[in-house]
Amino acid sequence: MDILEIKKRIKEIIIDVMELEDTTPDDINDEDSFYGDEEKQEHGLIDDSLMILELISAVSEEYDLEPSVFQDEDFKNINTLADAVVSALAQK
Repeated sequence: MDILEIKKRIKEIIIDVMELEDTTPDDINDEDSFYGDEEKQEHGLIDDSLMILELISAVSEEYDLEPSVFQDEDFKNINTLADAVVSALAQK
């Protein structure tokens, strides 16, 4: 599976989980932080920790992976999460 396809699908999942009706995958930058940066007063893509759990669940289901394959550091941005998915799929 191509990493670009995985990134696009992760963005679609985020849009769905966050109910971002007026957002497209192209609106989300691969480097946009999921959590933001308090020091820089930047907001992240995901502002609710429960949404992260929903994201873990949805991505796990999408790619038939156990949620336990993901680590905290995998949820920095689209790139880190896509890399984690590729790595987990390669180990299946």
